[in-house]
Amino acid sequence: MPEAFYLAGAARRPAAVRRWCSPLALVLSLVLAAALASMVTAPLRRMARATQAMARGDLSARVPGSRLEELGALAQSFNDMAGQAQDVVRRSGRRSRDAEEPRARAEQSERRLRVSDDRLQLAIDRGRARHLRLLARDVAPVAATTRLAEPRAAG
Repeated sequence: MPEAFYLAGAARRPAAVRRWCSPLALVLSLVLAAALASMVTAPLRRMARATQAMARGDLSARVPGSRLEELGALAQSFNDMAGQAQDVVRRSGRRSRDAEEPRARAEQSERRLRVSDDRLQLAIDRGRARHLRLLARDVAPVAATTRLAEPRAAG
């Protein structure tokens, strides 16, 4: 169809219709653009909030799906990642608790060993003291006779 056909139809319309047609089309296109933008940005905002919650330590944060295919796939990937992160933290916490029990037993054994070592040292010290007393008792008569047998220096 020739261009003149379209232009002729526009020229036949009343002036009031021609005057309102462009602004009305502009307003409708802006409303439609805002609705589409909101449809895309709302799921992204929810995902940003869930990401911030995870950064604060809330690993239970999840994102609802979206009607838009790409955003729905992104939400599903995010939820899968969050689930895996939660599992890793749960497993590492369990390993930490499992490792804590032997560590506590080892510390308790070390404390008992120190007490036993202190007791052994005390027993050794007491044995030495007793041995020295017995030795002194046995040596005293010999020392006394030795002193008697030594010549006195003339003075």
